[in-house]
Amino acid sequence: MCPKVSIITVVYNDVHNISRTVESIIGQSYSNLEYIVIDGDSVDGTKDVVKTYLSSIDVYISEDDNGIYDAMNKGVSLSSGDWILFMNSGDVFYNGDVVSNIFCASIPLASSLIYGDTIFRYDEKDVLTTYNSKKYKKNSLYKYMPSCHQSIFCRREYLQRLQFDTRYHIAADFDFFYRLHKINSNYFYVPIIISIYDASQGLSSRNKLRCYKEIMKIKEPYYLYLLLVLLAYVKYIVKKCL
Repeated sequence: MCPKVSIITVVYNDVHNISRTVESIIGQSYSNLEYIVIDGDSVDGTKDVVKTYLSSIDVYISEDDNGIYDAMNKGVSLSSGDWILFMNSGDVFYNGDVVSNIFCASIPLASSLIYGDTIFRYDEKDVLTTYNSKKYKKNSLYKYMPSCHQSIFCRREYLQRLQFDTRYHIAADFDFFYRLHKINSNYFYVPIIISIYDASQGLSSRNKLRCYKEIMKIKEPYYLYLLLVLLAYVKYIVKKCL
């Protein structure tokens, strides 16, 4: 039997974009799919739009939250799928068969996540970003994420166990995959386009400096480790030369 897949959409005051995201998800051909919408108590008409789709939404809540990652954690706690993907307001699946093409095929049992390619949609053009598994190195996540979260399916057990750290307002997804990488780096790449990401409206795109600062803070222990290794090597060389 094909595994159950939960798709979670987080939205707040995005009345002009929420419809295309919802329709992209409820239009998937995959049958064993759970759809969850977490609204941050929108006041611009978003809730009214979402309510027109309630017959196709399995779980819907609208309440105050402490930011996007708090809302994403709520979605995880309400989910029941074996795998979870976050497709937040404004972003869409590449086509209606994406989920079927992935989960009706064979997936390695040890995989902690499945990731694929993404179209980054800017105001002036679309840019296809591919992720070649042969080029993916064991330590590459210490530099960047395997893909954007719109193109990553993660096993629910890891999202429940690790959760998103709400101390980070922009880079908590990077932090999550950084920590996941340490306990299970069995990532399975599928050479298909999974999502179209609205890069012009993305949180990290609009706050690049703050995003960079958060990522550097997350990486501090890694850089400290490299520094200690370097110092130990220098001491070794100095002793040999004496």
